[in-house]
Amino acid sequence: MSGEGERVSRPNSLVLEAPAPEREPLRFDVQLVGAPPEVEQLVNNIKQVAEDFLYHWKTFPIVLPQSRFTGPGNRPSDIIVAPPCDELEAAALDAGIEPHPLSPKQLHSIREKG
Repeated sequence: MSGEGERVSRPNSLVLEAPAPEREPLRFDVQLVGAPPEVEQLVNNIKQVAEDFLYHWKTFPIVLPQSRFTGPGNRPSDIIVAPPCDELEAAALDAGIEPHPLSPKQLHSIREKG
């Protein structure tokens, strides 16, 4: 940062207009068959408090930002750049500069299939 106390603001391009999410109350279906009245009263009180305070999202809209590759001259292939070293060549050589010898199975496959 250039100095103390300065705040860097976020770019406005990240602020997206989205509709507000909608809450929907939770409803609990509790059936206490054969429970004592005091247990029924306790469970109903807990159920009422839970229904008053708990909810789930009826809608939760998500607005994705525009892709970085939608403009002209931008290609998805530009995102992946091959490493400068040749990994296949490095894997084909042993600790020195000699290539690994082929296994008998590999030699047989070459003779059979070319």
